[in-house]
Amino acid sequence: MTEVLFWFHPVLAIAAYFFIFLNTVQTNVGANQRCLFRTAAIGWFLLLGGLISGMVWAQAEWGSYWSWDPKETATLALFLSLSAYHIVLEKEYGWKILRFLSLTNGALIFVTLMISKIMESLHSHYV
Repeated sequence: MTEVLFWFHPVLAIAAYFFIFLNTVQTNVGANQRCLFRTAAIGWFLLLGGLISGMVWAQAEWGSYWSWDPKETATLALFLSLSAYHIVLEKEYGWKILRFLSLTNGALIFVTLMISKIMESLHSHYV
């Protein structure tokens, strides 16, 4: 099982980061709402899949579904921020809030990728 997750989990996470970053760029250059919704939705579902597959892998490898590891926590923060982005996009609260959340998402991608290099983590051997 862990061999399958070894290939599945990182691919989901990296694909999610790509679509979320693409959404960040699109939001800040003024793409249409339909395009923004698609890239955010794809990123959201991929990130959810990455979180769930990561939890299953963590249970198999470390004996716990969630351990508040810095990378897990940063990914959860990204997921929650992206969820807030969806709410703002759907309810049309305004471009200022949407741009702020998209920049937050972009920054959280960077933090998520770099946190294992900065802090002690179960993910220290991964990027």
